[in-house]
Amino acid sequence: MKREEYNACVSRALKGQHFAPEERKREFCIAAKTCSGKASSREAANQMCEVTASQPKVTKASKRRKAPAAAGGVRLVLLTTTACPSCASAKQYLQDKIDKGLVEVLNVQKSDEAAAIAAKYKIVSVPKLMVIDDDGVPFSEIQITDTEQMI
Repeated sequence: MKREEYNACVSRALKGQHFAPEERKREFCIAAKTCSGKASSREAANQMCEVTASQPKVTKASKRRKAPAAAGGVRLVLLTTTACPSCASAKQYLQDKIDKGLVEVLNVQKSDEAAAIAAKYKIVSVPKLMVIDDDGVPFSEIQITDTEQMI
């Protein structure tokens, strides 16, 4: 199916309808499945959308290779920014660990995950080496350079 045909099909399915945000997501999913031919009926599309909604959303950050969990299920994450000279020094200092996949580098300006960690845990300067447990909760932050840059 050509993109124009698909877009027209989905538009027809949603046109004139007023949905709450969650209903709109569901209706869009159903329209997308039926218009693309992945589902032969509305019921089949609805079932496919239920399965999709129950699965965790894969974000750009979660697709990236993460550092393997160390003993006790912890991850080491180095939070950085693009124009931070101290961050470059920290990365250079930890390069062998980064190369071995023992430390994951996340740029606060480029990674939604890093930005969320910085905001949630009130990280205001970088570089920071975070020790994150297997539930994704940081339980330690380590200053690894003499100088830091505000973010």
